[in-house]
Amino acid sequence: MNHKKEKKKTRLGLGVVVVVVAAAAVAAVAIEVAARLVVVVVVVVVVVVVVVVVVVVVAVVVEVVVVVKRRPNFFYRKEIFCRFQREEEEI
Repeated sequence: MNHKKEKKKTRLGLGVVVVVVAAAAVAAVAIEVAARLVVVVVVVVVVVVVVVVVVVVVAVVVEVVVVVKRRPNFFYRKEIFCRFQREEEEI
């Protein structure tokens, strides 16, 4: 009977070893997957930030171009209006 108990302990010991090895393998795979996920998340965040910056820069450039295109026209109209007012005052 003593011999059988030893065998059960050995089987139990092997089971624990198998479980520990399996857990270590799963942990290693999980760590590797997590590391890859972190890299993917970092890449996605960087891409999103770059896209947002590009969109903001393009929007600002378009706004500046529109304002610069409109302003000379605006100042020209204002100058004509001022001349017209001066001519009316002279008359």
